[in-house]
Amino acid sequence: MVPVQHVAVSAGSGVILGLLMRSWSAGAACCFIGIFIDADHFFDFWNNRGFRVSVREFLDFCYHGTSRRFFDLLNGFEFIPAIWALTTLPGWHNLGWGLTVGYTIHLLCDQFYNTHLNRWTYFFCYRLFVGFDARRIVKGPA
Repeated sequence: MVPVQHVAVSAGSGVILGLLMRSWSAGAACCFIGIFIDADHFFDFWNNRGFRVSVREFLDFCYHGTSRRFFDLLNGFEFIPAIWALTTLPGWHNLGWGLTVGYTIHLLCDQFYNTHLNRWTYFFCYRLFVGFDARRIVKGPA
């Protein structure tokens, strides 16, 4: 998904969750993680293209470029139970639910929208198993 789509989905789900839970912190956490989980794309960009600070090159890399290795270190369905565990910590119930829901929605949206990627891409263990080799992860053009 492109950033504007993640922002729209994250803001909408954050508002809905905040209203359902009657918690601004749950809604804000849902929105925050739904948008900023993709910060890991900077690591992939720098790893593949060298350290640069160019918005144009970064966006081109993320949506049209090629890469040798595809890390996406913050994306993985396996991480959901660890994030959900935050809900059990004292004082973290609402924040934990916000993070869990926002993270899960982000991954599900990517899973169903990014059809140019292998169906196992959003499992960290799969990417690790294939050595983060982009040729085994990316099926074809977006």
